[in-house]
Amino acid sequence: KSMNVFLSDKDSHPVIIDFASTGLGNPLSDVAMHITHALDTEHLVDGGEEEMVDAYVNALNDALSDGHFYPRDVAIRHYQLAVLDYFRFIMGRLWRGSTLDTFEKRKNSKRKTRSIV
Repeated sequence: KSMNVFLSDKDSHPVIIDFASTGLGNPLSDVAMHITHALDTEHLVDGGEEEMVDAYVNALNDALSDGHFYPRDVAIRHYQLAVLDYFRFIMGRLWRGSTLDTFEKRKNSKRKTRSIV
């Protein structure tokens, strides 16, 4: 998610740190959360969402030096599951206030979770 991205003055590469959630789990969970919070929906249409996931998987595979490889089809499946799990989390927290009227009132809010299809 966006709060885990730090920019460095020394180089142009962002540093991602996530000490609060260190552990085993779906490797694409943070990617799904980051895409959900950091990008507008318009950037995700026409293949934009897959491009973002592909960029992550390609960077990860380039960084792996021990002979391991994260197959794209597995990564896409993990990403889809992570998006569903994050949706479950959001709906669990917002269920009582989830009405059409509430969504209509909040649709232009800057503090929202963007929908991913």
